Amino acid sequence: MDVKDIISDEEWEKINLPIQENLQQYLKEYIVPELVAFSIANAYYRNGLSECSLERHYNSFSDVVITHFHLSEVSNQILNILKIKYSLIITNDNPMEIKRISDL
Repeated sequence: MDVKDIISDEEWEKINLPIQENLQQYLKEYIVPELVAFSIANAYYRNGLSECSLERHYNSFSDVVITHFHLSEVSNQILNILKIKYSLIITNDNPMEIKRISDL
């Protein structure tokens, strides 16, 4: 079920839309450029860089990066980042509940 199905349009625009926009901005500014650059450098240094445009490399990379990993492969790293960088701990998985470390 999509979150839009359970909240009003006003709530969506006030709460969820800004969250998604902030995430998209963060991805655009910090994550995607670093990952694409790493992907290109990795291919170059392993003599695996194909002769195609930057746009094609980007499109190929974006197809792989989002769908390639299952949560079980990255969940420990996510938990560590939440703890170290954001001082948060997931106390319950479903439904997800989070607490600040300082509140424990």
